[in-house]
Amino acid sequence: MIEEKEIISVRQVVVFRLDDLMYALPLASTVRVVHAVYITPLPDSPKVIMGLINLEGGILPVFDIRQRFGLPTREIIPDDHFIIVQTKKRMVVIVADEAEGIRELEEKDISARDHFNSSSTYFTGIVKTSAGLILIHDPDLFLSDEENRELNKAVLALKKDL
Repeated sequence: MIEEKEIISVRQVVVFRLDDLMYALPLASTVRVVHAVYITPLPDSPKVIMGLINLEGGILPVFDIRQRFGLPTREIIPDDHFIIVQTKKRMVVIVADEAEGIRELEEKDISARDHFNSSSTYFTGIVKTSAGLILIHDPDLFLSDEENRELNKAVLALKKDL
């Protein structure tokens, strides 16, 4: 007789740190991690956009994720990591103090946002680990529709000036 094994559903995420807090992004939307580079300011962009970087000829907006999550701002240092993420609308950059790597999280261990007390709409779940909590971030929720329009307008204006 064949024993039935429990099928465990796993979600792969890229874990990163901001200060002493751990966050995660879906591995499927993460393109790669690079070291920090100079960010060119983008006039008339939403406040949550730090500016733009040139990555292999592609111009990418850099999200100020610290501001969005209500964390204290700090200068970017060369040891910081830029996480390149593909959202439904565009490729973007998220600044992290440190990208820790890939983790496999069992779906059963992930609490949906509805099950914990959070006013943030930027997270899809939370996981308790022996190292602390990991908030799973949905990069598609980072910018509001209005912020997306402002960003598009600012990028178009920049392209006209070039």
